[in-house]
Amino acid sequence: STSVDSSDPVWVPSDAPTDGCIYTISGRVTDPASGSGLEGVSIIVTTGRESITDVSGSYTISGLTAATYTLTPSKPGYTFGPADSSFTGITGDKPDVNFTGTLLTYTVSGVVTEGGSPLAGVLVNFSDGTSMTTGADGAYSKTVDWGSDLTVTPSKDGYSFSPVDASWTDI
Repeated sequence: STSVDSSDPVWVPSDAPTDGCIYTISGRVTDPASGSGLEGVSIIVTTGRESITDVSGSYTISGLTAATYTLTPSKPGYTFGPADSSFTGITGDKPDVNFTGTLLTYTVSGVVTEGGSPLAGVLVNFSDGTSMTTGADGAYSKTVDWGSDLTVTPSKDGYSFSPVDASWTDI
């Protein structure tokens, strides 16, 4: 991939429609909950150009002619809104072409049983320092962020468990 910034040379394809002007599309990618910028998001242009967001979530794609462009944000573990943004025959700079990126989450869940029946009152410890106690259904559940590691360890006085714990890596 190539990072494009305003210091890069401008290459205009010979078949690109142009009004003789060169334009810039720029904006930010933010977390919708906190408003903080997301670093490391690829903004991919249909022409194959790409810009990577900086620490504040900002990006700039310069050297664009009066053509049709679609910008698509991409980063593993995230969904984006909008999914893309399109422009037909741009005739000026396009600032504030913004996206939001939401980190994917997953639910790890299970049921603690004894002899095939749900076991209530089991303290289920999670490796992130949180815990919960199973109810009559023996169930536990934990929501984790994409890319997380998690170990689940059950305990209850007078019981031993097999397996002793369960682990997941890079969920």
